[in-house]
Amino acid sequence: MKDRFREVNYTPIEGRTMISVCCFAGVAAGLALTISFVSAQVIPPATVGVTSVFGHVRSTALESGLHFINPLSAVELFDVKTMLFEQTNHVPTKEGVTVELDVAMLFHVKPESVPKLFQSLGSRYRDTIIAPEMASAALCSHACSLIA
Repeated sequence: MKDRFREVNYTPIEGRTMISVCCFAGVAAGLALTISFVSAQVIPPATVGVTSVFGHVRSTALESGLHFINPLSAVELFDVKTMLFEQTNHVPTKEGVTVELDVAMLFHVKPESVPKLFQSLGSRYRDTIIAPEMASAALCSHACSLIA
């Protein structure tokens, strides 16, 4: 029985090599799986995503669905649904009394314009451009009615 084990020609070095190859394959598979999970990004329905890597914004938006992106990139989501923006303005009358004027506007963002919108105004474009323009339009329309 002792002779039968000597016929196998097993050396501890070959066993260590096989174990290290298996460990390397396991680590590589785990790393690949981790990278694929990290780089997977789901864009919900009625939204688009804008990717940026180290300040560089991609010129095309990511549409709804599953996307595999650079793990180092950041994704900013934008609604492309029709949204309601409401604002209350305090406007003076001819008599000098201040009245409250409620203004509402329906708007939506074109999906193909989202990267340029993100580059020029950022993700808070409602506060940057829509709110001031609404206030200005409400005051202008009221001032025009006072002049006429």
